[in-house]
Amino acid sequence: MALQILLENAIKHNEASSDHPLAISIMSEDEKLIVSNNLQLRPQHEPGSQTGLKNIRARYAFFSEKTVDVVQTKDSFIVKIPLLLST
Repeated sequence: MALQILLENAIKHNEASSDHPLAISIMSEDEKLIVSNNLQLRPQHEPGSQTGLKNIRARYAFFSEKTVDVVQTKDSFIVKIPLLLST
């Protein structure tokens, strides 16, 4: 579910066209799922509520003490989600 939320957020908050494609990367590194996209924000009247990120963080806090890392730079948005092993 976290992956779906992150993909939806990337599409919702960024412009995408043939001249300016939205590039989304999904990979695994150091026991984390890393979802990143180039940043080309849509003009918005109000800032986002970050409900999707809050929901992801709350779900992970319920199952684990590991944290969800969010990094935004001038050019990219990156979310690192710990991979949880079932026991």
